[in-house]
Amino acid sequence: MNKDQIKGTLKSAAGKVQQATGKAMGSSRQELEGVKKQPQGKA
Repeated sequence: MNKDQIKGTLKSAAGKVQQATGKAMGSSRQELEGVKKQPQGKA
């Protein structure tokens, strides 16, 4: 893996964590932000 792949993987993971946190807290805004972050990590 190169640096860009690692950064992308971390960004995607952060989005998944944010989505799960939002879901657990009942915050649809937080959940949506997490969903929006995930594709950024894969680009």
